[in-house]
Amino acid sequence: MAFKHSNDPMAHEAIIALLTTLDVFQGLQDDQFRAIAQAIESSEFKAGSYIFDRQDIADSVFFLASGSVHIVPSSDNNTSVVSMCTPGDIIDLAVLGGQMTRTSAALVVSESHVYRLSRTAFKQLQTQYPDQFRNVISRLTKTIEIIHLKAALQESALFADLDESILDQLSHDMELKVVPSGVQLIRKGDPSDYIYFVVSGRFLAIDEINGTEIPLRDIDRGEVLGEIGVILETSRAVHVRAIRDSTVGRLSKAVFDQLFAQHPAAVHKATTKMIVDHLITPSRPHGTTIPRTITLSPITNAVPVQKIASMLQTALAHRGAVLTVNRQLIEEMGGISDQSANYSDEACKKSIVNALNDLERSHEHLILITDNTDTPWTQRCIRQADTILLLADATADPTMTTFEQQIRKIKSDNLIKPHLLLLQPPETTIAQNTAAWLTPRECIMHHHLRHNKQSDIKRLARFLTGEAIGLVLGAGGGRGMAHIGVFRAMRELNIPIDFIGGTSVGAFIACQIALGWSPDKILEQSKHITRSFAEIPTLPLVSLFSGRKACKVTEEAFGDVLIEDLSMKYFSVSCNISHAGMKIHNSGPVVEAVLASNAAPGIYPPYPHKEGLLVDGAALNSLPVDVMAKANPGGIVLAVNVNPKNDARDPIEYDGALSGWAVLFSRLNPFKKSINVPSMVEVLMRVSNVGGTLEQRKNQETYTDLYIEPPLSDFSIVDYKKIEQLDRVGYDYSKPLLETWKAESRIL
Repeated sequence: MAFKHSNDPMAHEAIIALLTTLDVFQGLQDDQFRAIAQAIESSEFKAGSYIFDRQDIADSVFFLASGSVHIVPSSDNNTSVVSMCTPGDIIDLAVLGGQMTRTSAALVVSESHVYRLSRTAFKQLQTQYPDQFRNVISRLTKTIEIIHLKAALQESALFADLDESILDQLSHDMELKVVPSGVQLIRKGDPSDYIYFVVSGRFLAIDEINGTEIPLRDIDRGEVLGEIGVILETSRAVHVRAIRDSTVGRLSKAVFDQLFAQHPAAVHKATTKMIVDHLITPSRPHGTTIPRTITLSPITNAVPVQKIASMLQTALAHRGAVLTVNRQLIEEMGGISDQSANYSDEACKKSIVNALNDLERSHEHLILITDNTDTPWTQRCIRQADTILLLADATADPTMTTFEQQIRKIKSDNLIKPHLLLLQPPETTIAQNTAAWLTPRECIMHHHLRHNKQSDIKRLARFLTGEAIGLVLGAGGGRGMAHIGVFRAMRELNIPIDFIGGTSVGAFIACQIALGWSPDKILEQSKHITRSFAEIPTLPLVSLFSGRKACKVTEEAFGDVLIEDLSMKYFSVSCNISHAGMKIHNSGPVVEAVLASNAAPGIYPPYPHKEGLLVDGAALNSLPVDVMAKANPGGIVLAVNVNPKNDARDPIEYDGALSGWAVLFSRLNPFKKSINVPSMVEVLMRVSNVGGTLEQRKNQETYTDLYIEPPLSDFSIVDYKKIEQLDRVGYDYSKPLLETWKAESRIL
């Protein structure tokens, strides 16, 4: 519906008559009212039409002159009425305070006459009459704060079910407070004098024991802080610190007690429900909360930051509304600027905070693009971030720039570590020089992104949102060839693998997957490499075999590739017998990670490493799902166990004493039944797996989203020559399980 300015003096008088009844404009003089009237446009709306819809750009505030309008969630959900507007009401007043998008829809119930005042026109009037509009802005800010506080209360677990009248009372009694990144909101041991409601942002609950801080859990938008202490009248149990710029609503204990006295039944019900929810709902560990506001910052020249942001927005769109915001968009949408380091206009600062808070409430994710220099807008984006993405051209100089050092200073509390995005040429298979980028930086994770490869951006998005798929391949000697079949099934079902790791043979197969090899190539390479296992025994002072041939063929297959240069995340585990612990290989040479994890004790010599002597990781952890869960926080863990608890190939045919000569003779004599016992190599390999198997079964239920254990008890742990059969068993068994899991999980 088109809005038009009117030159009719009578129309202006009608507008002025309406404006003078509104609290927000009280105190203005006649000439200011006339200036507003001249800036206002008007239009007629028919019943059933919409003045605006949810997610529309909010650039104007509306005044209802006549008719009736209902505020509803959206045009697709118009049966639930949020509020009703009658003549004289203001519709979406928060627009004048920085609201950027519509959070609901305005449905015209009966034919209505509507006035519109654009935000741009309001800013011009504010500039034209600064002294006269100062009180207007003050009242406007207070009104918008009440709107935001009521929205926070409606989202909170404590007060969401209270009557509208109680929420109105509370929102007027509360105070809106901005908490900068790194600032302590609550201190352990202090009196519990306030309840806080998180309007926007994120906090971290921290315990402190003997001077050491221990991160406990993330606290997200809509959650309540400090209510237990206020209700039970105890001191604060933990510290609470803002890990990004945040906004809270603050309710004093005195007001809460007064509310309880006035509405005992309603408040008692609300507090009881809240306490029960605390007891039955697990808290989110620090680092597992999905980021709402993602800041993308270019740290080298000539990187397509807008293009990467657009691709990331597409990759996140399945989760809900996503918006990419740069400084220019904020200025165009809101007529507000964040370029002055020293604001003389407090309203401008609040407008920007309100604008970003509004965008955050109305979108599942915001992608904030910083300037490429240290500007106030860049600083705000960094402080506002739930997570920070540093975008760099991988072929550029990896030295940390002055601009990047400034970014680190803004986040000096170190509670949010950045992700490093290394932009690679499109033909890249294995990256180069990654270690030089990682050494001077403390990053939570790095990601290789090839130019214009949406699949790489999708992988990044899954890591950011706790949807990254981690595949863990277990130990099991020759039975591990079944891992190839599982991978083949995943490939056919288009189930992505973002992170892969394993132990022993699982580390060996996982490495080939991480290199980007196809199932058929892995099959052929595995045949070639495992032939090296049949080398001539050495003098068994340290091990049965020297391992020289195995080392050589493994080095030929994997070359000098480093783990950090792989596009897919990878790790292996080995056992450090020098220091009695587990070694996780997540950086450095791939060959080292594979050989150390496969150095079966007694069969091959320990692998020499600067940290000690390393042997097969199966001795401690034959299926390292716990390692994957820690490395991929909040992500999905798929596990493949090829080491069955019971071995069908173990008939007992001797009485405890057994002569090796008797075994040899039984096998050489065609007229005598061969004694069926496992070989020395097989016994040693199976013994090295026992401890790790016990640990694996303890972790199985705790950490795995899908557990796959192909039926392999009829195969020997040294059946490397049956690779095709093992491949088929792994494929046939896992494919229906993976199909069902994919359908239920709705994996993209």
